[in-house]
Amino acid sequence: MQLEEIGSIRHLINYKIKGNHVILLTENEKIKIFLATFNYFKLKINQEISRNLLVEIARYDKREEVKIYLKGLLYKRPYNEKQLYQKALAKFDSPKEVALAMKDLKQSSIVDEKDYIDNYLEYFKKNNYGKYFIMNYFIEQGTRKDFVNKLVFNEDEEKEKARNYFDSVKNKYVGSNFTKQKKKIYDLMILRGFDPEVIIDLLSHLEINTDKERKNLAKDYRKTKIKLSNKFEGSMLESRIVNRLINLGYELSMIREVINEEESKND
Repeated sequence: MQLEEIGSIRHLINYKIKGNHVILLTENEKIKIFLATFNYFKLKINQEISRNLLVEIARYDKREEVKIYLKGLLYKRPYNEKQLYQKALAKFDSPKEVALAMKDLKQSSIVDEKDYIDNYLEYFKKNNYGKYFIMNYFIEQGTRKDFVNKLVFNEDEEKEKARNYFDSVKNKYVGSNFTKQKKKIYDLMILRGFDPEVIIDLLSHLEINTDKERKNLAKDYRKTKIKLSNKFEGSMLESRIVNRLINLGYELSMIREVINEEESKND
């Protein structure tokens, strides 16, 4: 029911209940409203419905429509207050009714910022996200700052989540040399929101696969030698190759050993 369509006084001749709607029958029109609106105004047959009353009914009915829409969103997944408000404003050109609908849902605890945060905290804990990711997520999503600022993270739980995530990714980059592997894991864990000191401690326990490291080194040595042989030769070529391999993260002692092995194959 649109406010601009509301005319003069009419009388309620009859009504029909259809699901969660009620059809009001007046002298010359049918008006469809929500059952909750009908019950709120306690409309009766033969009741006179003035224009002012119909305006109130229309506004209350719009509020009910907004609430039904927001409940539908919340049924699918959690939303915070700001997200719900923005979605409702985008769909309904009725800021006042949206605000009143939000107020009603908050009073009935259907919209609850704490519940929203708790739901996501449980998800983040289950999927091993660190505190910095969590804080940034809530801030970026427009969650109320007074709730975000009250969040407390247990140090032992943070370390446990970090260990769990570390275990799930530590073999992800075994194709890279050991230094690159550690760098990539470190970057992943930073993005996941973990404390740098916790990450460094975990990486210190990462064991190198010597055989795989030597194979990677030999492969990079051959590629580097082919690439630089067009520009350098002799001791200068060897120096450039060694520097390149060091920059890639290989240890000097292993570089020397692998170069000797590779060169002996060519003799």
